[in-house]
Amino acid sequence: MDIFKSFLFYFIVLVIIVGAGYWAFTSIDTGKEFAREKAAQLAYEAQLEEARLEEEAERALAELEAAEEELALLEEAAEGIVPSSLPDGGDGGTVPTTPEEEKLKADLQDLLDRGVILEPGDSGTLVLRIQKFLNFYDEDLNLTEDQDFGPSTRKAVEHFQEENNLFVDGGIGPKTLRAMLEVLEK
Repeated sequence: MDIFKSFLFYFIVLVIIVGAGYWAFTSIDTGKEFAREKAAQLAYEAQLEEARLEEEAERALAELEAAEEELALLEEAAEGIVPSSLPDGGDGGTVPTTPEEEKLKADLQDLLDRGVILEPGDSGTLVLRIQKFLNFYDEDLNLTEDQDFGPSTRKAVEHFQEENNLFVDGGIGPKTLRAMLEVLEK
């Protein structure tokens, strides 16, 4: 009985070994098959990557086109700024007018139309309009826009009057307002 058990044990081990060998020979690919499958897998992955890159390129192109359209709209809007009809220095071109300049022109024209006269010691929003113009006229001035016609505002007005061949009195009257408007229209 011990011999039979031993025989049976060895027989089962032999069947397992033979079965494993058969399985190995039938299921394991040869080098050529493995290489062919690997090449097919790499080709498929390359196609997927190419498709992904094409999608990214199309998306980037669409973003670029959208940005170009936006730029074109901004350029059209910039061209829509009302150009001044005055020469820009003698070559017959025009100088574009900024919204800030348009606001200053409107404010100064309003003062002129109302016959406003401002003198040192005055204060309020009318003085503020003059201070804004003076800062625009001389970018290095850095005049405090405090609505107070004090010594620094008077000095800036006198400087403007002197540069524009006006009577230098430090006050703002019709002649000074007209000269300020002329400066904005140049």
